[in-house]
Amino acid sequence: MILLASCLTAVMAAAGCGTENGDAGARTASAVEDAGTNTGTGTPLNAGLRLALPDTLGAGQYTRDATAPPPMTNGEAVQALITAGVGNPVLMNAVYRPAGDTGGALRIDGAYGALSDPAKARDTLLQILSKEDHSTPVERTARTILPAGATEPLVCQIVVEKKSTQAEVLAPVCAWTDTSTTARVLRSGGTGNEIIGARIDLDAYAAQVDRIRTEIRVR
Repeated sequence: MILLASCLTAVMAAAGCGTENGDAGARTASAVEDAGTNTGTGTPLNAGLRLALPDTLGAGQYTRDATAPPPMTNGEAVQALITAGVGNPVLMNAVYRPAGDTGGALRIDGAYGALSDPAKARDTLLQILSKEDHSTPVERTARTILPAGATEPLVCQIVVEKKSTQAEVLAPVCAWTDTSTTARVLRSGGTGNEIIGARIDLDAYAAQVDRIRTEIRVR
């Protein structure tokens, strides 16, 4: 598993992330933290959401790997999220593999609870993950991407993943946060990743992660 380096954590927290796609308009990093308020009740639209990781994703295109080791189950991680303002945090993670295992595995790590400071919760989650493994961002600035049809943006970056064979490949990663959930999705290995110097369509990957977010973020 390859995780975001600390510099990505920093740019994700910054309001200066580049905003992509015409529909995004003037959205900034603040849009990541709060998708809005219910005008009838005054409560955040994302209140009460949780993460649910099913056996399959994408209408069966990906299957959960039951053999993947579960990280983030220790009390230190839970306490760190509590300190970051997450009330009653529940940590979730899973690895999903495509049919034939040719498109790259999807690693999902996240947490849900009552997030009083969504950006801080996200940054803390990434710091927890970065203790387990590391990767190197290809670009200095993460991109804030609003996929077509989405109402909440994702913060995405391409990182260098170092394989056990010492070969280096590019891997895309996107993360989100709101008042109830925060999660990160990384595609690792398989033919879905590219050798150094190749181009990954980060917008297409963000669209895929947005569909995953819709699928696993439930009430």
